[in-house]
Amino acid sequence: TINIVKTVVGQAPPADWAFTGDLGEFTLPAAGGASDPFTKPAGDYTVNETAKPGYTQAVSCDTGESGVGSVTVSLQPGETVTCTFTNTAQAGTINIVKTVVGQVPPADWGYTGDLGGFTIAAAGGSKPFTGLAAGDYTVTETAKPGYTPVVVCESGETGTGSVTISLQPGENVTCTFTNTAQPGTINIVKT
Repeated sequence: TINIVKTVVGQAPPADWAFTGDLGEFTLPAAGGASDPFTKPAGDYTVNETAKPGYTQAVSCDTGESGVGSVTVSLQPGETVTCTFTNTAQAGTINIVKTVVGQVPPADWGYTGDLGGFTIAAAGGSKPFTGLAAGDYTVTETAKPGYTPVVVCESGETGTGSVTISLQPGENVTCTFTNTAQPGTINIVKT
C-alpha cells in the first residue's frame, strides 16, 4: 500500500494540488490532506506533483526515498509506504516607489501601515521590504497640502494615498505613489 500525504507550510494556494504518475491522476486539498491508500503489487511507482509558482517542493517517504516534486517508491510485498509532499510558501517582496510631478516639497514623505513607519526622500526614491509572508499589507502615505496623491501597484491594486496589497507567496510587487503638485491661484484685486 502507498499513502500520499500533502502538507503546506504558510499560506495555502487557491487551487488543489495535482498529482500524476504510476498511481494515476489525482488531487489533494489545497490546505493539505491524505489520499486514499493505493493498493498495488510489489514494484517501482513514480509519483509527480505539479509545481505551483511561489512554493518550494520536497517529498520524503518513511522508507527513505525522497525528491523534489517527484519520488519513485520501491514497494516490497506486504509493505505500507507513506510519502509526504511538503510545499512551503516562499517569502515575497514589496517595493514602495515615490515620484513627484511638479515642485518638490521641503520635507520627506512619511508612510505608515502594516510595513511600519518609514520615509522616502522629498524628491522621490524607493524603499524595499523583503522576506514578507503572503498576506494583505496596507500602506498609507501622510498627505501633504497642495499635492494630489495616486498609488498604483503592478499587481493591480490602486488607491489615493493608501493601498492594500494582497501579496501572494513568492511574489514581488512594486507600488508607485505619485504626488502631483496642484496649481496655485493668484487673485489680483483693484480698489
